[in-house]
Amino acid sequence: MKMKDTLKYFALAALIAGAAACADDDELETTDAGPVMTVVSYSENAIMGDSVRFEVTLEDPIALSTLKGELYYDEDKVSDVEIRTKTNGTYKGAVAVPLLQNTPDGVATFRLLGQNIRFGLTTKELEVAVARPNPEYLTFVTEEKEYRAERTEDYTYELTAELPQAVSGYFETPALGEAGTVLTFGWDSAEKALAFGATDPIPYTSLGAGEWTITVNLKTFETAPFLVPVKLGDTYMEAVGDGYALVADMTNGSTYAVEGIDGIGEYTADADYFTLDGTTLKLAAPTGSYRTVVDTKNKFIYAEVWKDGAAASLQSDGTGAVWIIGEKVGKPTLDNEVGWNTEKALCMVPVETGKFRITLVAGTSVGTDAVNFKFYGGAHSWNDEFKHDRLTTTSDLVGIGTGEVDETGEKHDDGNLYIRPGKALEEGKTYLFTIDVTAGSDKAVLTVEEQSDAPADDDPYLVEIERVDETTLAATLNLVQGKKIRLAGIDLAGWWIDDNFLASEADGTLAVKVVDGKYRLTAKTDKKQVFVQPVDADGSDPTVGDDGTGGIWLMGWGVGAPSQDYQFGFTEGAAYCMAEISPAVYRLTGKAGPEKGSAAGDYFRYDYISLKYFHQNGWGGEMKSPTLASGTEKLLKDSGNLELADGVQLEEGATYQLTIDLTAGKDQGVVSFVKL
Repeated sequence: MKMKDTLKYFALAALIAGAAACADDDELETTDAGPVMTVVSYSENAIMGDSVRFEVTLEDPIALSTLKGELYYDEDKVSDVEIRTKTNGTYKGAVAVPLLQNTPDGVATFRLLGQNIRFGLTTKELEVAVARPNPEYLTFVTEEKEYRAERTEDYTYELTAELPQAVSGYFETPALGEAGTVLTFGWDSAEKALAFGATDPIPYTSLGAGEWTITVNLKTFETAPFLVPVKLGDTYMEAVGDGYALVADMTNGSTYAVEGIDGIGEYTADADYFTLDGTTLKLAAPTGSYRTVVDTKNKFIYAEVWKDGAAASLQSDGTGAVWIIGEKVGKPTLDNEVGWNTEKALCMVPVETGKFRITLVAGTSVGTDAVNFKFYGGAHSWNDEFKHDRLTTTSDLVGIGTGEVDETGEKHDDGNLYIRPGKALEEGKTYLFTIDVTAGSDKAVLTVEEQSDAPADDDPYLVEIERVDETTLAATLNLVQGKKIRLAGIDLAGWWIDDNFLASEADGTLAVKVVDGKYRLTAKTDKKQVFVQPVDADGSDPTVGDDGTGGIWLMGWGVGAPSQDYQFGFTEGAAYCMAEISPAVYRLTGKAGPEKGSAAGDYFRYDYISLKYFHQNGWGGEMKSPTLASGTEKLLKDSGNLELADGVQLEEGATYQLTIDLTAGKDQGVVSFVKL
């Protein structure tokens, strides 16, 4: 290593000239001689990111001023330090060795400059071999724990471990050099880059939780991964094949924002499971456990029923799922045909226990003049196959193959669906294929129904009713007075229907008795009951307007539905919304029955009534001194509540009709109560 002593002489001509120009000023004293400098020691080798440490003795008959240390990479000064010196003696210091991106190992120039108070300067130039840090490992420090990143090649490190979807932390080296210096590498949030000397956490993200790898290079400062995370609701999705997936418990009617996928609003959502509004999914399927898949290749969002961490298979109690495999069926279009690939099997949505449905559009997701698919109880497998000995249908559109020559004059494989002769699925029409195993999985029944966009003049409108929980189905829809509806997949024989809103027809349809509007239908499958309630445009409970239209709510004792076992009482938020049979005219028609042991349809207690109507579902605006229609006073009196007249009992088993007419305004009610 070479050492060069240089005495620098500063004439300082400008300063001297300035002093001479002012005769009254003190003369500026300067010298050409700098202090005698002896380098006791210095770091001949240094690690970038550490320091060059030095010890220097200065002696000078003239008072000392400063000792400076400067470090140069080529001709560029990259670091310096200044020490104040007043007396002769030995001084210690250190000058930083910067760790810069891509700077190679090499020889740096270390310059020492000693100066006295008369500007005499002594300079010594030394060489320092500097090298980038290249330890055997790094430690990745997070709030929860520390991980070891191994060196895979010079300056390059990898950390492979079971990690969450997103993990943040910084790197530190082991103790380096004789001084045992620990270097850190964190995050520069402004530059969004790795930063030497920082401990701000680096926000790594992967496509899913599990085993994944973090890499960092201490020469190029490159580090990864920073994959754009995809979230469904508050949870990161896992990267799978051509998209992302998440298994989670989901709630019917709840919304889940999809984040991290460009153009998600242009995707198609499987209508059996979801509706998609912009970037928000709403679960249309029953509450349950689902594996939601965002298929980026086909721009399609669909779901599968899951149980105990795996795709659900059909169970003996009618729970689980039924799967479709075969030809001429695929979602979102036939371009993604299932074929005989079990991994692509379509999962039918459970609409109620023992009933499973898939919605298909002719010409788009199902063939029009030919189909060839079948049903399986085993998830993504050939297990639990539905053949003709356990699956029947009365559909006039599709038949079920027996393996023998059938009505088409051809053989269709056992259990495979086919289009009946002379029939076709109409292009663009939507069809509901429903498998019913309520009588047992060995007595399954297939129904195929066309779903109309709107009811024809005399045709019933098919209503898809969706599962909310194990015993509750629900649908919100617009009803048209006088039209008929049919609840898809539900045999209503033996059910109680709120007959003030809907009239049960012999053909299983329901005739709408109330004014046109938006309503919520709720079916309780365990009790075989269907309730109906009007709702506002946003799905909330209606209130009565000043003109008397909208909705009024009954509370009280001696009145209830489906029977006196369900009296309305005076519980806030649990009132009964009356059927509006014409604008501002509301009606409740039912039989009189006993308090205990009453039958469905016994809406009035024969020996006691105390009720009131309200302008909303709860306390607030309420009935105010209504007028009793002629003859009503023989049965009811207004005592603040509407009550049976003194000494009056209703005829048990007879039908009575309560009408509240608000056509004159919500505070000008006319009450009629008559025996029919």
